[in-house]
Amino acid sequence: MIYLRLLIPALILVVMVSSCEKDPELGTSTFTLAVHPVIGTEGLILNQEYIDQEGYRIKPVTLRFYIAHVMLTSATGEVEIKDLDLLDMENVAAGEPLTFTVEAPAGDYTGISFWVGLDSTQNASDPATFNNDHPLSLATGTFWTWNTGYRFVMFEGYFDTIQNTPGPVSSTRFFNYHTGTNPLYAKAELGNASTAFTIAEGADYTYNLDLDVNKMFYGPQNIARSQGAVTHTTSNYELADKFTQNFVRAFTLSAP
Repeated sequence: MIYLRLLIPALILVVMVSSCEKDPELGTSTFTLAVHPVIGTEGLILNQEYIDQEGYRIKPVTLRFYIAHVMLTSATGEVEIKDLDLLDMENVAAGEPLTFTVEAPAGDYTGISFWVGLDSTQNASDPATFNNDHPLSLATGTFWTWNTGYRFVMFEGYFDTIQNTPGPVSSTRFFNYHTGTNPLYAKAELGNASTAFTIAEGADYTYNLDLDVNKMFYGPQNIARSQGAVTHTTSNYELADKFTQNFVRAFTLSAP
């Protein structure tokens, strides 16, 4: 009798633990964040020429950036679904969005937020310790060998300095925005009635964002051509700061 009295509670405990271990698998969905680089209403393709909203001809050739600590926001708080990723237009087919896919809790959400760049711990990582397929590896080309840390955003290309110039963009007029260092770790937030969404349990859900090149230049900080077109952050911190402020505000919910 004593043996049975001890055995029965033990069996109940095993069943309870087994059930608890399975609970996290319930109530989830496959969530994809899809970022669509655009310039105004046009989809952005590297190495093609466009005319920006002020009439300047532009030809982007590189766009890659880190996002960290991606959070879904609900009425009761936030839940992190991704700690780190590197989105690089050179890694996707022309016209395709920059994406990552994770398992996320089902529920009603009011928006999404994430940081552009790396937090101080991530930024202090040794790239030599990561495999080539890791976002922080040397293979990404984002680590500053001459400066401590990583480049958070790399946006490069060519543009005219005179509006409404006919013909192709001059190959001698280039822009090169490389932002980094811990102070330029900046947060992008989308959260209002128009950004609300629901993730149904067991469903595949895609959240689409536009990343507008026009807003990178003509956001809250207007970046005039006369200010220069090159910053490696420490070489022109004012420009790097302006570009960062614009970049985190260049994300908007894609039109349905």
